[in-house]
Amino acid sequence: MFISLVTTSTSIGSSRRDNQDNSTDTRFTRGSNFLKRAKLDKDLAHIGRKRALFIGFAQALALIPGTSRSGITITAGEYLGLNRESAARFSFLLATPISLGAGMYKFLQLLTDKDASGTVSATVLGIIVAFVVGILVIKWFLDYLKKHTLLAFVVYRVVLGLTVISIWLMRSL
Repeated sequence: MFISLVTTSTSIGSSRRDNQDNSTDTRFTRGSNFLKRAKLDKDLAHIGRKRALFIGFAQALALIPGTSRSGITITAGEYLGLNRESAARFSFLLATPISLGAGMYKFLQLLTDKDASGTVSATVLGIIVAFVVGILVIKWFLDYLKKHTLLAFVVYRVVLGLTVISIWLMRSL
């Protein structure tokens, strides 16, 4: 039930994602998005409706170019008191309906495209491989979060953001 509440709040603005351009403001935004993560201690059983909706609205912020969907939802979960592993689990659960919906939409478009008849089998194989790899990566990441903080990802985001901003500034001169 919480997943459906959160998915609704995210899908409100999802059509905007396809209409975004690569203007200089958008590139600057991509480079400057970063949120501070907090250390908290509750588990997944303590989410409740209000917290689920808050995390869902936070997920909608991923429509801003450069914002990591999983990063923003994990951060929101930690902000609300979830421990890292529980916040990450909920984040991955939230990705399921959105990913399935988007994937099915694109796959139906592929099936109705007369010029794409030879690519359907390759697409199905790609879906299967992506699913298996995705499950393995999620398992690894959840194990990683049991022993480590998200600091490495924060450093990566800051360095990447500063690099993008630097490139944007150099090109605008």
